[in-house]
Amino acid sequence: AFQDLARQLGVEPFASGLDFERHNSESGHRTDLCKNSSVLSELQRRFEPEYRSMEEVLRVAGAAAPEELRLRRTRCDRAEELAFVNELGPCQSGGDVEVE
Repeated sequence: AFQDLARQLGVEPFASGLDFERHNSESGHRTDLCKNSSVLSELQRRFEPEYRSMEEVLRVAGAAAPEELRLRRTRCDRAEELAFVNELGPCQSGGDVEVE
């Protein structure tokens, strides 16, 4: 999809084998949004014009929309995103936590 977008924009193609990684995407529980289906559904409804715009840009560029976009999947649909695991184990933080 990225090569198709570059071609549509008239810019140089990306280097072969370039991997677009995700950044600023720490996994694990951060809010209760995924537990509140009515709020999540409302956000998806409000973002529907943006979803359609992204699909249209990809269509014009000759690229297929990724399944995640077509199905309106969020990080709430990806179990691996919600399970925070680090060297300390699942859902463990290295910081000091005070309990009252």
